[in-house]
Amino acid sequence: MANLTQAELQLKVWDGRFTTDIPADPTYTITKTPVGDDNNVRFEISELFKDYIEPTFSNNYLTISNAVWVYWTITKTFSDAPDQTETGYGLGVLGYGYFSEGINPNVRTGKQIDNEYVYLPEGRGLSIPIFFGTNGVKNVRLYGGGSLLSDTNHTIIDPVVDEYPIDLVGHFLVTDDVDYALITKNDLSTEIVYVEKVCEPKFTPYKISFINKYGAIQDLWFFKKRTDRVSFQRDEYSRNTIEVASDSTISYSVNKPTDVVLDVKANKKFTLNTGFVKEEYTETIQQLMLSENAWIVEGNQAYPIIPTNQELTYKTVLNDKVINFTVEFKYGFNEFNVIR
Repeated sequence: MANLTQAELQLKVWDGRFTTDIPADPTYTITKTPVGDDNNVRFEISELFKDYIEPTFSNNYLTISNAVWVYWTITKTFSDAPDQTETGYGLGVLGYGYFSEGINPNVRTGKQIDNEYVYLPEGRGLSIPIFFGTNGVKNVRLYGGGSLLSDTNHTIIDPVVDEYPIDLVGHFLVTDDVDYALITKNDLSTEIVYVEKVCEPKFTPYKISFINKYGAIQDLWFFKKRTDRVSFQRDEYSRNTIEVASDSTISYSVNKPTDVVLDVKANKKFTLNTGFVKEEYTETIQQLMLSENAWIVEGNQAYPIIPTNQELTYKTVLNDKVINFTVEFKYGFNEFNVIR
């Protein structure tokens, strides 16, 4: 075996077209040497390209930005053999794996959500994220009322030519009259998403969109009670209000405060309830809690929010009979407009 003396990683990260917009110079250059008797070096690139992903979502699924291209060149230098160079590329997203899944777990190449059932208010649409890359989705059929409503073929992007990162993750619109979607992958395996329509005559349903485990933007509707509240934080200082008149008379005005408010911050918070959902939604809510990017849609405008629950109780039909999740959020901005 050849003895490795060092390895150099050149990493390029960008969010434009794959071929046209690739940077001329590497975004990162990292050189490592083996430690002790180890004849290998390891590079962790996820934390590097993560800094270049700035997720945006405006409730328009055609203008989402939540991925980048990642292209690497690794040059290995040996003491007793010629240098070796390896290249590769991938789609960089804000996904993650669980510890139990081991190192570099495989991600889904079909629907980009774990739940099989989705809940949808009557008269509203829902977007299902699906993957169009290697072994991705080639066909989506929508069924409703026992009939085929639509049959849509997709072109698998393999290899990548000059696409944008978002071209590999599409959002298929599920309308109100759909009962289920049959998703066929390039290897002819299938996945199903069932649509449960909810008639909620009392409360206003709210849509939460968040980046899930697969780095895709997933929609989640909350149907039951909403509670809003606002918290205030004030910075104060004390001042001297004593005044000396021209005749040396000392006094102070009872109309001037000695305790003065310097700054006021207002943070709005709210609590939502899902209504009764299936047991599989424990995983969906957990991914919402783990998400670093989430939005609530109000008046067709998406506002950034942050889940604030400190813990999640896993719920099962056996233990809980019926399952409802209560989630607390805060808006991701000050109620005062502090942007200058």
